[in-house]
Amino acid sequence: MLLSLATNYAVQTRKLALQLCDILFARSKTFRRLLTAQFGHFVELTVGHKSDKPLPAPPAAAIDLRQKALEAVEKWHEQWGLQYPQVTLAYKYLKKHFKFPGIASRAAAAAAAGAVRRQRHQQMLQQRYETFQQDFP
Repeated sequence: MLLSLATNYAVQTRKLALQLCDILFARSKTFRRLLTAQFGHFVELTVGHKSDKPLPAPPAAAIDLRQKALEAVEKWHEQWGLQYPQVTLAYKYLKKHFKFPGIASRAAAAAAAGAVRRQRHQQMLQQRYETFQQDFP
């Protein structure tokens, strides 16, 4: 039903359908099975990889839809790629033609930044402790 809605409407409607698919894909095994059965059609509607079937206007919203769709496909591939070969095949095909946002690398960078912040905070607390010990023997 979501794919039939996304077929005839504007890019904003497709983006909302993609967001709903992302939520349902994470929560429902039945939905994953049904969506992967038509995964090629889903990718066609959200990524617009075929030149004869581009994404609808406006162009800025179409680029945003494509980016969100690539993020979703990458996330689904990371989490369920082994169970659903259609997702893996689509990911490999799209990776050849589009630049993926790199969710894993962004998560690793955020974790590293968090570790640096925690280390600086720990050093600050250590300095305060040492100052406190020197002031009050």
